[in-house]
Amino acid sequence: APEHRYQVANYPNVTIPTNLVVKDQTREHFGEFYVSLLDHTLAQNPKAVVTEYAWSAAGCDPCPEPALAYDELLMLGANLLPRYADSFGPDGKALPETDDLSWRLPQDFVLTRLHARYDKDSLGEDLVFEQAGGLIGGGGVPFDRGKLDPAVDTAGTYNRFQARYAMLHFWEGAVQCKDPLWDSWGGPPSGQQDKGTAVARDLAFVDRGASLGSYVSQSAHQTLKLAGEPPADDRPARPEGSQADGDKADGDKASGDKAEPGKTAGDKGGCKCSAEQTPAQGLLGVASLALLALLRRRRRT
Repeated sequence: APEHRYQVANYPNVTIPTNLVVKDQTREHFGEFYVSLLDHTLAQNPKAVVTEYAWSAAGCDPCPEPALAYDELLMLGANLLPRYADSFGPDGKALPETDDLSWRLPQDFVLTRLHARYDKDSLGEDLVFEQAGGLIGGGGVPFDRGKLDPAVDTAGTYNRFQARYAMLHFWEGAVQCKDPLWDSWGGPPSGQQDKGTAVARDLAFVDRGASLGSYVSQSAHQTLKLAGEPPADDRPARPEGSQADGDKADGDKASGDKAEPGKTAGDKGGCKCSAEQTPAQGLLGVASLALLALLRRRRRT
C-alpha cells in the first residue's frame, strides 16, 4: 500500500541525513562523500539499520534509474497477490476491464532501501521486519539564501523519502533587474549543458579516508553536528531591501512539490533577468542517493 514501508523491529532504525548542501568538489567524489556520511551516521547510531529510500514504485525525483515498470512488477509476481486476484485471468494476463492496471498497480507498491552493516562478531539476531507508516524527507526547494530543510517526517500519510544532496551555484552575473527577487532556483543557464544523472558505483570499495567535513557547507556541518570548525558561510550577502522569491519559500521548502513545466517552484511569472529556467536535474546518484546542482536565478516582477 502507498502509505506503508518496512523497517526492522529488533534493531534501532535511523534515516540517512538528507537535504544537505555540499561543496562543488563533491561532484567528483560523491562515493567518498556518501560512505563518510554513512560511517558518521552509524557511529552516532550503533547497530542501527539505516533507511536510505522509501518511495512509490511508480516514480522518483530525480531518477538515477527508470522507475519500476508494470511488466517488471508482474515478473516479480505482483499478479499472484490476493488483492489482485480478480484482476488477472488464469493465463496471468490482466483482464480487459482492468485496463488502468498498468499505471495503477505500480502506485500500490513502495520501494524501501535499508542499509545494515555487520560482521561475524557484531551480527546478533537475524533482521525482523515490520510494517511502518509514511516517511517524508529530501524534497523541497532552497530558501533563505540557499538553505534546505533537513527535517524528516516519520508520521507521514505516504512515502516520499530520499537521500538528497545539493550543490548550489549563486548567480555570478550582473544583476540588472530594478527589483530582483531572490531564492529562485533552477537548472543550468542557457548555453550550459545539463550532465544528467550518473550513478556512484562500488561503494563498498570506495576509499573511506575522506573527511566528511571537507565536503559539506556550513549549514550541513551544523546539521550533522560535526566536530571542528565549520567552513565559512560562502553565501553572498543579499542587498539591503531585496526580497526573497515570493516570500513563500518557507512553505515550499518541505513540500517537495514540483513546479509546472518551464517554471520553478514559486514562479509567479513576470520579467526574468536570468537564464531561461529549466528543471533541475540530479547529477550523481546511487539508487535514490541524489546529488543535485541548482543555480539561483534572479527575476523581477
